[in-house]
Amino acid sequence: PRGVEAEIQTSINAPQGGRATAPAFPGRTALKGLRPFDKEDAELFQSLQRERELHDCLSAITDREFRLGILFGESGCGKTSFVQAGLWAMLPQFSPTHFPIYVKFSELDPLVSVRHALREQLPQSTFEKFVHSTIPPLRGARGVSRAHAEQQQHPPTPPQGGNFLAPASDIVSLLAHAAQTLGKTLVLFFDQFEQFFLHYPKAEQRTAFIAALKEWYDHAPALPVKILLSLRQDYYGHHYELQQTLRYSLGPQDSIPLRKFSPKQAVEIFHVLAETARLAFDRDFVEEMTSRDLAAKEDGLISPVDIQILTWMASAQEHAGLNRAAFQKMGGVEGLLENYVKRSLDALATKAEQQTALKVLLSLIDLEHNLRAGALTSARIKEKLSADASLHAEAIDRAINWLASNKVRLITPVSRDETLGYELAHERLIQPLRRLTNKELSEVDQANLLLERRANEWLGNNRDARYLLNWRELRRVQKQRAYLTWGQRAEVKQELLQHSRGRLKRNLLLAFSPLVLFMVCWFGVRLYEHYQFAQRRAQIAKLGLEFADIPGGTFRMGDLFGDGYDDERPVHQVTLSAFKLSKHEITNEQYCAFLNDDPERNLQGLFEADGSRIVEQDGRYVPEGGFEKHPVANVTWYGANAFCEWLGGRLPTEAQWEYAARAAGDSIRYPWGNEEPDTTKANFDPSGNYTGATKRVGTYLANELGLYDMAGNVWEWCNDWYGDYPVESQTDPNGPADGFSRVVRGGAFHYLAGIVRCSFRDGLDPDLRLDYVGFRIALSP
Repeated sequence: PRGVEAEIQTSINAPQGGRATAPAFPGRTALKGLRPFDKEDAELFQSLQRERELHDCLSAITDREFRLGILFGESGCGKTSFVQAGLWAMLPQFSPTHFPIYVKFSELDPLVSVRHALREQLPQSTFEKFVHSTIPPLRGARGVSRAHAEQQQHPPTPPQGGNFLAPASDIVSLLAHAAQTLGKTLVLFFDQFEQFFLHYPKAEQRTAFIAALKEWYDHAPALPVKILLSLRQDYYGHHYELQQTLRYSLGPQDSIPLRKFSPKQAVEIFHVLAETARLAFDRDFVEEMTSRDLAAKEDGLISPVDIQILTWMASAQEHAGLNRAAFQKMGGVEGLLENYVKRSLDALATKAEQQTALKVLLSLIDLEHNLRAGALTSARIKEKLSADASLHAEAIDRAINWLASNKVRLITPVSRDETLGYELAHERLIQPLRRLTNKELSEVDQANLLLERRANEWLGNNRDARYLLNWRELRRVQKQRAYLTWGQRAEVKQELLQHSRGRLKRNLLLAFSPLVLFMVCWFGVRLYEHYQFAQRRAQIAKLGLEFADIPGGTFRMGDLFGDGYDDERPVHQVTLSAFKLSKHEITNEQYCAFLNDDPERNLQGLFEADGSRIVEQDGRYVPEGGFEKHPVANVTWYGANAFCEWLGGRLPTEAQWEYAARAAGDSIRYPWGNEEPDTTKANFDPSGNYTGATKRVGTYLANELGLYDMAGNVWEWCNDWYGDYPVESQTDPNGPADGFSRVVRGGAFHYLAGIVRCSFRDGLDPDLRLDYVGFRIALSP
């Protein structure tokens, strides 16, 4: 038998119920915090309950029929650790005829990343034939990060000319030469492949790299090179673009899911972590805690990130250990990541140091896409924070060193061509950091962040009036004007404030005109509104929109059953007036009518056909064949709101949405009642057996109010900013006055049962366009 293969198979065949002592690994620990296991952790990683997945994946890769495959899983399931410490490290022993190459995708040009990995990992002799083809420094012509391009208000574009981008033929020739020289089959692991779609959002920007993949694929199987893509589950559908160009199809062995751990597996992992970190380990307590407190309610599984963070926090207690005493001192597992970040920041001596560290963390986030911003140098971090006069270079350096230290590990040092950068340790930190921003930053800091974000949006959208400050935002900024930090964009910010004040003054002037003029205007406006109302009602009828009459009433909003998340609580009483809600999610053909109604309408920030089921033909937008009645997606919150305003309506408030989903406020989990969902009730992900795409609206039965697809199919934008629930009763609430993200409800086709509950809520950046987010329209009665 082949070394590691036999070793893995032995582990799989071993009795599963025993309590074997965790192996010792001198000099290494399984306690990583938020950082992944690397290649040097291979021996240790084999003891962390991934034996079967490793064996299956390695067997699939080394199968003679394998050419291209996908490893996918949700954020936090341990994909990078699995690839680095598992596949990359173990493949040479599992199959000596295969040679692994690890490529981490980031903000850098993908062809340069591939070539750099080949240069670093192949024997030097394989490069002698190609020494004439220079490999430039990885910081390259586009700078060290996409954030710099955004700072200049230009989206990333493929480099033109020069030697920055290695030609596709060079890469393929180098692969062929390496495989021939080594006498082995090369296996390229493309880790964090979703970064390719993030940093190259337009199809034409992805052309060069996809062309290289096509050239490789067209040469196979004569060219002994295989590729495994590793990407986040919510980006799985993006590979269809590659599939169409390369003309391949995935078999069951080529599409490899990586799941979270069962409670039983988690107990054994906790045991290894405790042994290697020399922590006390109470097995009976850990078994109880993993099943009762740590397992997710929707699927009963446990995230590797939660295991690491809980152990890390337990190790910091006075009497460190995985036992009941340490667990109680930590306050349990509720809000584990948020508590971890907050406790880490609280360890700093002063409030100023805490604020500096939090701002450094925020600088490493692409807030628009809810992803990491890439690896930024300390100079780039300082540049991003330069608008804040309260931050000094020395304080930022201290914060960076502290955040990257082994005691904290919230950011990870990344070295590229002798240039040191830093990236956020894990994507799952993003939402806790966004929540902490609202709680921890002062009103001055929040005003500065608001002004900076609005200035970027306004400038990036050609100074469109939609991005001017509203009166609440203007009041919030004006209140802190004496303490604002203007930075390099001082002129843009001043101009934004001037235009915002001008619009407000014009509105006030109209409001306080002489009474006679007001009455004349009012009468004229009423006539015009009546005309618009008739026109819009005619347009609604033409579009075939149907509405359900939602009666007014009072209901209890939130997690009524005690199995939801923190943001679904507290349960509170809400009273709503009657309203109308479209029976179906807005479809592709209905949204096309809106797009075609005004050819001069600026669609920037509203909608993008690329990635949707809508195409442009002869200057008009039309749905793809067969998708006319599917829900529209790839629409921002602003694009959804613009459609509603076009018809004289609006997006439903979050309270209206939940009230309607619950059939006028009934105490039910799902729109149809309390029965668990299955594929006859909704388009969702029942443990992997799902459609993986939208379905025609109205495919499933309506709820008692006649509303379809309130669970699954696509997420639905709501009008509200995302924020904490109030304690007190409310009447016709509109949500928080402002925020960073807008509410989405209902779940989507690739989410599990727990996500399609009536009370489940989440928030997304209003500028996001995703292929699983749509909307429906509300009207006054």
